[in-house]
Amino acid sequence: MLEGQSFVIELDAARFRGEFLQCCAEIEDHLCTAIERLVELGEIKRPPFLFGQKFDRVLKSADLPGLWKHRDHAGAVLKELQPFIELRGTIGHAVMSPATIEGQDGLSWRTPGVHDWSARQAITLPEMKAALANLRRLTEKFLKQPLAGI
Repeated sequence: MLEGQSFVIELDAARFRGEFLQCCAEIEDHLCTAIERLVELGEIKRPPFLFGQKFDRVLKSADLPGLWKHRDHAGAVLKELQPFIELRGTIGHAVMSPATIEGQDGLSWRTPGVHDWSARQAITLPEMKAALANLRRLTEKFLKQPLAGI
């Protein structure tokens, strides 16, 4: 940490990561229900194990009759969630540090074992707040998508 830099920022790394991963866990829970329906429909024999695989499989099957009550809505929200899902592994495993980015509090992160500063990513506090608000909104929207026949 740099001298004079605030030790505690309004939204720290642990809270950002925690809220991000909580949304992903809620999404995964609903994905598991959709995966169970895909098994019932005979679309898959062996359910995927990893979160990203579950998401990809459900996204691929979003238009399948018998899966979602409102296929267009479910498919659209899944597509909107995709960038967040792609970030999940990075956020979950990243080494995060408080940072000042163009005079604003924020975070920088890197993949464990990667010490090249040019490989770091950064996000400001307003960007973190906006990203979490959008992820929460999309998570709620996805959780409201009923499976067909329910």
